[in-house]
Amino acid sequence: MGMQELWKWIKNRNGGKEQGSLMFEPAELKEEEGALRNPARGWYRIYTFQADRKPDTEELRWCLDRDETIALVLIDIGAFRSRELTAEALENIRTILDFFDRNGRDLILRIVYDRTGKGMEMEPFRFDRVLSHLEQLGPLLSQLGKRILVWQGMLVGSWGEMHSSRYLSAEHLTQMEAVLNRFLDASTFLAVRKPVFLRCMHPEMETDAKTWGRLTLFDDGIFGSPSHLGTFGTVPRAEAGWNQPWAAADELAFENRLCLSAPNGGEAVYGPGMEQPQSADDVLACLKQMHVTYLNCRHDLRLLDQWKNWTIPENGTCFAALGEEEVTDEKTCSFYDYIGNHLGYRFCIRSVSLTFERNRQCTLSMEVENTGFGNFCQEAEAYLAVQTAQGEWMERPLEWDIRSWNSGERCQCTASIDCAEGDAALYIGMRRRWDQRQIRFANQSDENGLVLLGHIRRIPE
Repeated sequence: MGMQELWKWIKNRNGGKEQGSLMFEPAELKEEEGALRNPARGWYRIYTFQADRKPDTEELRWCLDRDETIALVLIDIGAFRSRELTAEALENIRTILDFFDRNGRDLILRIVYDRTGKGMEMEPFRFDRVLSHLEQLGPLLSQLGKRILVWQGMLVGSWGEMHSSRYLSAEHLTQMEAVLNRFLDASTFLAVRKPVFLRCMHPEMETDAKTWGRLTLFDDGIFGSPSHLGTFGTVPRAEAGWNQPWAAADELAFENRLCLSAPNGGEAVYGPGMEQPQSADDVLACLKQMHVTYLNCRHDLRLLDQWKNWTIPENGTCFAALGEEEVTDEKTCSFYDYIGNHLGYRFCIRSVSLTFERNRQCTLSMEVENTGFGNFCQEAEAYLAVQTAQGEWMERPLEWDIRSWNSGERCQCTASIDCAEGDAALYIGMRRRWDQRQIRFANQSDENGLVLLGHIRRIPE
């Protein structure tokens, strides 16, 4: 039943008579602290496989953490460095990917030749073998479609991290990208280790930001050194030029633009000289500038345990890095939990109003703040759910693009809707479009993720 039909139905039940004017009572929109089990973001752990060995999915099922929605699946194809992938190996890979698909995990997928730090020794001697392996993997990637959130790396380098490899020139990178582009879903992001790789692959990015598309980064050396263990260079952008590594400040500014609309993440590392740890403000400022969406919850435990031992106000408002006013709330959480709660997007409804018009139209206005480090980077649908006084439910889609709800900003959203002629409760919800997975706001919600916005009341004449 559509919105207009519903209101006609309500009016008919009242004998077709006008029932007086209407008023709107907004609900108390309080932010709920704690973790939100939302898709395409959060802490992850690595699940490692070898393509030449059949996976034990029964044992693997017990290893899944029910609170995690994202997993890094690392598949070693080093045994095939000098030959084609066999049908058995491809079937093993299919079984692995199908398992995570069935269990609803968004995938960070990294397929590698090396897991011991011997990139040049383990990768194929001939580059056409690398391209051939990508061609063989292509149909499997197509099968998974949108389930692959991020494809990390290009098979090559030590640990698949795109260093210590003979295949990192712009020519090699663009050829590998071209193969992947033929098979990866348009919504899957292609991540490389260093920002300079993207700039070499796409020199047009310097003048046309529209070409950035689904390109993004991963960083397995966050905080490990001033250069994030070689992710960045040391020369300022003004001196280095577009196709060379830049100093950290310039590279982070580049990431701040690139990764606002793309997932970025990796591993936080306890580096040399960290006996005096960075301040919490500095850590949060970096994660926010990088728009970090996902982090490894197992590495590096020296740093993660340090974060777990720090406590901060649960809403984090004492940190200037978040641009919020200082508060005196004594409720605290660990710094680790706070970071986990803000990986990626975190939407909180701050206010709502309903303005009534003479023709029974009304305007819904809602202010949403994204307190997370990043944005939601996939298509989603927001919808209004209405419950009448008789207990009837209906939904109305809202033409809002939640990908534009930027990290650290508040967004005013409006919608014109047909208005009820009787009492009704208004709720709002969100779903990821491709699989209808619920996306929860950071406000109090019901078991279906619906947030009560308020009630429409009829004022008797």
